[in-house]
Amino acid sequence: MKLSKNILFSTILLLCTSTSIAQNQSLPKSLPFLKDFTTYWYYYNESTNLSNEFIPLDESKKEIKKIVFLQHLSNGKYIPVRVLINNKVHYQLYGIDAKISEEIKQVIKQMAAIEIKNLMYEGKKIPDFNFTDLEGKKYNDKNTKGKVIVMKLWFIGCKVCIQEMPQLNELAQKYSNRNDIIFLSLALDKPQKLKAFLHKTTFKYAVVADKEKYINEALQINEFPTHIIVNRKGIIVKVFSSAKFLPNVLSNTLK
Repeated sequence: MKLSKNILFSTILLLCTSTSIAQNQSLPKSLPFLKDFTTYWYYYNESTNLSNEFIPLDESKKEIKKIVFLQHLSNGKYIPVRVLINNKVHYQLYGIDAKISEEIKQVIKQMAAIEIKNLMYEGKKIPDFNFTDLEGKKYNDKNTKGKVIVMKLWFIGCKVCIQEMPQLNELAQKYSNRNDIIFLSLALDKPQKLKAFLHKTTFKYAVVADKEKYINEALQINEFPTHIIVNRKGIIVKVFSSAKFLPNVLSNTLK
């Protein structure tokens, strides 16, 4: 999304001063980043990470369960506001009124719905698999046991899937000397199409073609891109959409 210079400058100033509310501050009755959708969307992308670990709070700063927090967001009556308490990241529910842009309400409802769905995967075993990548290497429940799997679900026509590849390449390169981490991608596309694409585009993940059935039926995921972290025991640790969360999630998993 393109931002005008004036909006971008004012939003950066806002983020520098108001990205997080300090412990001894109450949330103001109105928040500047709610003035329009563009400003809010910039704020949300820069300061909101509901996929990562955080402490969820209700409107009175009382700690609540993450699933309850997300359910409140999904009704379109709240937004999450980042709050720092004892240098720990919290998100507090902030009630919004009918005057707020309908676009803001809809995007929060949609994001919350995705996070609720992703949360449900955590702690479950990855569905049984037996993959062969474009190079002929096989991946299954047995030969990946004891290893962390960093999995990406994507397809060539997904613009965001392609845009994030340089960032994913950097991460794969960072851990390239470790044999206990597998960077594996499942694509919807046929082998021939993927090979032609990868001839022009560098992607350092192993690529498995034609996995629409596994993604739709076994994983029951239909958002792209989606990233899945599987621990050494074959248990799903985290499912999320944005690659910007991946380095932190992977680092925490390896710990």
